[in-house]
Order: sequence, then structure tokens, then C-alpha cells
Amino acid sequence: MADGFIQPLSSDEQAEVRVNEESVKQVVHQFYGKVRQDKLLGPVFDRFIGDEWDNHLARMCDFWSAILFHTARYKGNPMQAHLQIEEISPRHFDRWIELFVETVGEQCEATLGERFVQLALRMRENLQHAVVQARR
Repeated sequence: MADGFIQPLSSDEQAEVRVNEESVKQVVHQFYGKVRQDKLLGPVFDRFIGDEWDNHLARMCDFWSAILFHTARYKGNPMQAHLQIEEISPRHFDRWIELFVETVGEQCEATLGERFVQLALRMRENLQHAVVQARR
């Protein structure tokens, strides 16, 4: 990722956790299916994504591909995107991580799941911190 706060998996790590683009796609699509149904997160995402869910899912697959494989496919600024959502709060990030951990647990073997969760926890921490700081 451009801001470099998360290191991509090395080739050895990718082989070790048996991660590939298809596993990324499965996690992303399953996760955002849950997000869309969630009472807290669904309305926020629907307001900002609207009818652009296919584009959003593709961007999130690119995002995770960039983090996990260093593909550089993701072009964007997640920090800026989240700062634009005035209603976002720590409880949104907490719910996001709950759903993400649940999805990863359903979709991934333990080693891959741990890596996904480790990266997601770091993202949540960085994004939540930035949002809280920006609102002070």
C-alpha cells in the first residue's frame, strides 16, 4: 500500500499460508455480504457506496491483493476515504473487525486467517486513530 503501514507477504509467506487471489475474493465478498446486512454498518456503507457495490468489491479485492501480494493494484487512500465519513466512530470499527474476524474464521485455514486478522487489526487501529484525531 502506498502509505506503507502494512508489509506485504513475502513469496515464502504466501506459499506457507496458501493464499491466492481466489481466497482474497472469497473473503472480501463474504465479508461485505455481511456488512450490507448489518444494522450498524449496512446503512453507512449503502449511503457512501450506493449502487457501486461491484466497483467497491473489486477495489477491496485490489486493496487486499496489494497488501498480501504487493501487486500495487490498489490505487486509493483508505485514510482519506474514512475521514470523509462524518458518522463513523470507534463502534463502527469494532463492528467491522467483529464481522471480518467471523468471516475469516469461516473462510480461511488458521494460518491464513491469523494473517488476515493481524492485518485487519492494524488497519482498524490506524484508521480509527486517524478518525478520532481528526475529530478533535
